Amino acid sequence: MEKKKKKLSRSKLVHLLDSVFSQYIRLLYSNPRWYCQCFTCGDYKHRKTMQNSHFISRGVYKYRRDEENCYPGCYKCNIILHGNYKVYVLRMIDKYGRDKIDQMINDREIVKISTAEIMEKIEHYKLRVIELEKNIIRDTIYKKIKNGL
Repeated sequence: MEKKKKKLSRSKLVHLLDSVFSQYIRLLYSNPRWYCQCFTCGDYKHRKTMQNSHFISRGVYKYRRDEENCYPGCYKCNIILHGNYKVYVLRMIDKYGRDKIDQMINDREIVKISTAEIMEKIEHYKLRVIELEKNIIRDTIYKKIKNGL
């Protein structure tokens, strides 16, 4: 007899999407040794010890999974220093310009996504994570072959 798949609640789906998106962000900025740089302090740490650091708080749903709002952050900057916000602001201004950052900070648009959209995004970012992992592994193998190792 085939088991029925248990339907996940919306909150569990949101949690799963956040987790997959966090993996994606950390992989997106990972080097071939799986390390990525903290956006604010510049330290390199293994991607699994890094976090998805948000410029605009996760509570603002519009920017919760916005790739221009999220970067790898170390535990110290993201948790202990509460996002290391002063440095984060300066880095974001350098990257996107003052006008874009002011727009993001002052944006009050409320965005809601359906459960179906959440599920689509989960699948989208799962595929992107797999693609990034394959690319990092392929690049590592290519580099080893090129260097004769």
